[in-house]
Amino acid sequence: MTSGQAPSLQTELKRCPELWFDDGTIIIRAEDTLFRVYAGQLSRCSPVFKDTFSLPQPPLADGVNELYEGCPLVVLNDSAADIEAFLLAIFDVQCCLKTKDNVVFDNICSFASILRISTKYEAAMIRSQVLRSCLKAFPYTWRTAKKSHFFLEGYLFTTNRAICNSGKIFAFANVARETESNLLLPFLLYLCCRFELPLILDGAISSGEHAILNPENMRSVLVGRRILEHHAITDLMTKLSSHTADLPGHDDKFSTGIRCKNKILGLMIARSSLPKNLLFHDPLCPSPKYSTRRRVLATMCNSCAKWLDDTIELCKKDVWERIPAIFGLDC
Repeated sequence: MTSGQAPSLQTELKRCPELWFDDGTIIIRAEDTLFRVYAGQLSRCSPVFKDTFSLPQPPLADGVNELYEGCPLVVLNDSAADIEAFLLAIFDVQCCLKTKDNVVFDNICSFASILRISTKYEAAMIRSQVLRSCLKAFPYTWRTAKKSHFFLEGYLFTTNRAICNSGKIFAFANVARETESNLLLPFLLYLCCRFELPLILDGAISSGEHAILNPENMRSVLVGRRILEHHAITDLMTKLSSHTADLPGHDDKFSTGIRCKNKILGLMIARSSLPKNLLFHDPLCPSPKYSTRRRVLATMCNSCAKWLDDTIELCKKDVWERIPAIFGLDC
């Protein structure tokens, strides 16, 4: 937890105002930032901190234990940003209870920090809290994923946001893999597939740093992306071609069913002729440029339109349930 030799206190240090309590019993240093907090509370949250506080800190070169303003000092080799986010999760309980999609995503770097540090220092309660919050934004079940998907579709993938947001998603997917937060990975890796291929391969800037998928995530995304595109083209066509004969009864003006069947045939042709380029053909949310779903449904009778809508939703659900296997995840 401490470095081989404690950094000199002559370095210009700064206090973190939100995490400096005058009656605090321990001072934690990360990089050039100091946090004065309560050793007892940290010990309750983390057995690693508890063991650390029970041991004497390594002496300085002159043989004197390091103090700062008369308070014991513990030096960590983590980033100041990571430690600040983690300590706020402990001393500001509202931090981990903000669960709306936009709040989680707007603070995704902080959530990544909390997840990383709570895992490293075995702070199980904090880790559990942050995972619950993140799973509401990046859900595992299809029922929840549908709701979050509608939000993220407009929030992440508009032209002016895609490049900026890709770096955040790549970095968070790496943290999820690093901390074995496997329930977060299916949705995160799926989101990575949604970005254009050059962006996936080259990475993007996140919080001032270049973020690119780690090798394991990169492989999962590149392989999974091809499989998902295959499902985008073939799954719906297979269901439609095998079940067109099962169309329900038609409204009077469509009594023969010919018009409805022709519309479904047109949809099948449109799906089979998607262009092969750098765009990702998403089986869960096809690009509006190539989606004829709304136009087709609007020209069909009510009963056939409902049948087609239900069939499309069933295809999406089937694909979603296969996503962990598509990405090679053990969830």
